[in-house]
Amino acid sequence: MADKLPILRRRLLAAAASGGLASLAGCNSVNEDSTTSDRKTTTSTTVTFTDTTTSTRTSPPTTSTRDSKQVFSGGTLADFQDALITASEIPDATLQIDPGTYQFDPLRAVSSGDKREHARFTDIEDVTIEGNGATFVFSNPLRAGFRFIGGRDVTVRNLTLDYDPVPFTQGEIVDLGPDQRRITLALDHGYPSLSHSMFEAADRVWASVHQPDGPLVEGFRKERSFDKFFSSIDRVADRRFELTLRDGVSPNGLAEGRRLTIVARNQGTVLSFYQMEQPTVENITVHASGGAVFSAAVCSDPVFRGTTIVPPPDSDRQIASDADGIRIVNCLSSTTVENCHHERLLDDSIVVQHTFTSVSELLDDRTVAVENVHPFVVSSEDTLEALSQSGVRLGELPPIADYERRFSSPGSRDKPATITFAEPISGTLSVGDYIGNPETGSQNFTVRNNELRDHRGILVRVVARHGEITNNVLDGASRNPVELECDNDRHFAPKGYVDDVTVAENTIRRAGMVYFSGDEPAGIRVHLLTRRDVPDDGRPNRNIRVRDNEIETTAGVGINIENAEDVAVSGNRISNVNQLGYGPYGVSIANSQAITLTDNTVAGPSTRLQAFGQRTDSREITSSKNTFRVNGETRTVSLQQWLPVVFRFNRAVQPEPNSRYLTVRCYRVRLRAGDTTVQEYDIGADESGLRLKRGYFSPETADSGTWRWFGGGDAVTRLTLPADVIEQSDHLEMELMPVERDIRGTVSVDGADGETVRFASEQLQWYTFDLPDR
Repeated sequence: MADKLPILRRRLLAAAASGGLASLAGCNSVNEDSTTSDRKTTTSTTVTFTDTTTSTRTSPPTTSTRDSKQVFSGGTLADFQDALITASEIPDATLQIDPGTYQFDPLRAVSSGDKREHARFTDIEDVTIEGNGATFVFSNPLRAGFRFIGGRDVTVRNLTLDYDPVPFTQGEIVDLGPDQRRITLALDHGYPSLSHSMFEAADRVWASVHQPDGPLVEGFRKERSFDKFFSSIDRVADRRFELTLRDGVSPNGLAEGRRLTIVARNQGTVLSFYQMEQPTVENITVHASGGAVFSAAVCSDPVFRGTTIVPPPDSDRQIASDADGIRIVNCLSSTTVENCHHERLLDDSIVVQHTFTSVSELLDDRTVAVENVHPFVVSSEDTLEALSQSGVRLGELPPIADYERRFSSPGSRDKPATITFAEPISGTLSVGDYIGNPETGSQNFTVRNNELRDHRGILVRVVARHGEITNNVLDGASRNPVELECDNDRHFAPKGYVDDVTVAENTIRRAGMVYFSGDEPAGIRVHLLTRRDVPDDGRPNRNIRVRDNEIETTAGVGINIENAEDVAVSGNRISNVNQLGYGPYGVSIANSQAITLTDNTVAGPSTRLQAFGQRTDSREITSSKNTFRVNGETRTVSLQQWLPVVFRFNRAVQPEPNSRYLTVRCYRVRLRAGDTTVQEYDIGADESGLRLKRGYFSPETADSGTWRWFGGGDAVTRLTLPADVIEQSDHLEMELMPVERDIRGTVSVDGADGETVRFASEQLQWYTFDLPDR
């Protein structure tokens, strides 16, 4: 009989998002299929840990001073901490690490499930940690590595960081049930068992799908979520488990002989800095991480140079990190990320981000309460700005008169609970609007000369101002190799926008072609993402230059520009787009204005390429000196026009408490001229001829066919259709079933309202809308 794992572990599996290698040598888990490592470790000292930041040694320290430099040559993590503190007390000191491998247990014992760092260092100043090629191995896969808070001028260089056991396991799919929802997985030797406690205590547990030789699967369109979540995990043999997919998770990509990596994802970071001035990371290699690898938050002038995040050489590990590679959030003055090499990450590679907070309450005409969003901080000298939920810039706010801080903070800025302004703001701000602090905007950033490959995620994601992304090799992502965004979806903290940014001279390949391709993948994407029920009216991203990039082999278009102003696209060479059928165009422009296209080349086969570009609800588009080649022949450069089609329903219904807001279950849409069908779209199976924008849910299938629910709290569904299709048609038909009787729908095309139709029956049938005159 199967050995059912504790049901508590199912918390791991139910808390899904809506987003290898043998030992160091092999990274074995203790008492779980372990083999003796040939690692030279120095952990024989026994230390009693307490709830304080100090510890009592039971053996002499293993540090010394050579030539006025502090040296660490072995011992516990407490010994390393003492050596670092001693070095920081010497002006412009260097802590030299003797070459070797050092395994560190956490400095402090914590309760089960606590994921705080192995060691925290506070107010360290003017010191360089010179690794000399040494390796530090952290023993608890759920806990962060080193965290530096406060201080200044700390450099960490020439080290390798790893975990043993690693924060994931991996194995081969040896059997699939007849419905492909029950997976029998044979775990690889040298990796943790799924009964390891990390999988019970992790923030999130899910599996990525890999090819038989280990790399992520490639060339799949996404169906519902990217990843595989489970409703149960049962042991059927010593190293063999049966996993059942959770309801709503697609089996797409699963096959016998393919492989899974199952991660114990957490929020810890291997090496992080908070409110530090001038932290520098140079030539650090990381082989595993349960959370992000590197982060700098509210730091001045952080530098990440020559970082390497890859599986160990000569290893069979399928991934290098469970989460982001480098995460820069709300930093000051400037940011530099250069000459880095990252491969096989299960999230984004380089993130430069400006995080906002949101208004939770208007307390009076000058005072607002704000959400507790990390790491949003302010000082009384800062000038704040605001952004509406729909992406409209609201401009600068009046000076700060006062604020109530949540708790004491290590730097000169605090996390506010309330903010009082010198002048009334009741006419400017509403509950739900976003507030940002430009002083901590991660501005003046440089991302250059990096090589990033084969990620389940984005390679360079930027929400910041005044910066450049130049001369990078960006090869293989599930979504966009370069994403410039204003992203305020409810799943994550609100963010700002992009302004005065250059993306130039990058080599960009295989956008959306690695793993399961994300929505609307492009080599370079500029976009706005609002909450599902909030219209995306704004054009917050502005003053962007996209020039002289080589973009090749994309799942969708080459360059996608949405909700933006003043974007210059010049000298780019785009080829082999639309490999997965997301859009047969080189360039796509939507809800934007003042866009110039100059000296760009788009080329590809006629089977994949329909026009140079497309445009939707955009104006002031200028095109000159561009080239369009199909099957090697030069064609006329044109932008196919799409028109917005909006369905407004009289109400949306929640069938159950806390469930989705639904209106109608739509199977097919077709455009007709009299009795002649101009175009028909299968909404649940292949809607590639139209573009669903808002107010819809993932495809669902039953005996009656395949459909999508339309809905959302505002009861509005938006899509776009080719202008030439609409111009040939006089009415639109929908095959649908309302969530309940007497739902009504009104159609509008390009802003012109049409008729209202009553869906009187709860049965599946066709309904007809006469198209409005425009």
